[in-house]
Amino acid sequence: MQVGYSYIRFSHPDQRKGDSFRRQTDLAEKYAEEKGMVLDKSLKPDLAVSAYRGKNRKTGNLAAFLHKITTGTVAKGSALLLESLDRLSREELEESFDLLRSIVRAGVEVHTISDGQVYKKGSMDAQQMIMSIFVLARSNEESKRKSERCAAVAEQARERARTGKPTTKRVPGWIRVKEDYSGFELIPSYAATVRTVYRMALNGYGANLICDHLIKDKAETWTTKGRWSPDYVSALLRDRKVTGEYQQGKCPRGMRRTVVGEPISNYFPKVIDELTWQKVQNQRASNWGHGLSVGNRKGKGRTSWRNVFAGLLYDQMATASFINRRTGPGNI
Repeated sequence: MQVGYSYIRFSHPDQRKGDSFRRQTDLAEKYAEEKGMVLDKSLKPDLAVSAYRGKNRKTGNLAAFLHKITTGTVAKGSALLLESLDRLSREELEESFDLLRSIVRAGVEVHTISDGQVYKKGSMDAQQMIMSIFVLARSNEESKRKSERCAAVAEQARERARTGKPTTKRVPGWIRVKEDYSGFELIPSYAATVRTVYRMALNGYGANLICDHLIKDKAETWTTKGRWSPDYVSALLRDRKVTGEYQQGKCPRGMRRTVVGEPISNYFPKVIDELTWQKVQNQRASNWGHGLSVGNRKGKGRTSWRNVFAGLLYDQMATASFINRRTGPGNI
């Protein structure tokens, strides 16, 4: 009996709330039953994973499945079940068509349920190959146009932000957009919590102790997880938005967010002044340098730090040398 592997994928996180997952799951189960297949559910879905730049192929669950094909863990003669070819790939045609052919060449069939096509080694004729090329090319063009439209809308939003106007209601948790969309305002209780966090940090408390205090004090949280965590407290203590600063960026689908332009000062209502923010950074850097925990990271002492400007450059706003400041990945 043939083994079928159902592959489910969608690109946008909002689709988690929609019908895409259920629809793809039901289609695969019904198809496998009709064809007399044994449905193997070990291939995990790629939820909110883009296929436009091949993220699912490179690092997603599909990548793990492709590795199993090459190592023989997935037996020849098995079938990969897709709602349609665009679930497999939306990359440039040469990449997407090569992906399809590599799976078929390895002896694994590709079944597309929506159009009833079966791509099988030794049986793909010219018409079927042309059809697959057309479908894959169209999928890529659709994604490309969508990407261009989103980029244009994002640029318009960035232009609006430079005038100080809100561009979205997705703002820091302690802020809300005014009803007339003319600007922002602080949420008093949340702003007070932010000030408490920074005050405790100035007094030498680490993220873990601050988090414990917030939980014990039953401080209302605005986090998406609905609870306080040391990681979030640590991130809050690094966040320039508390000073009112907004750094614009862009994040093409399937890629990391990158900075665009200079930071916009006084964009958000200020809840922490610049001097306090800098003092907190110095305090936390000092904690790290003396081997204390900062967030979920353990300091290793100043002897592990290397700075060619040590003893030459000093922060005028504090007494500590810049040797106590860290930047880049993992910064505190």
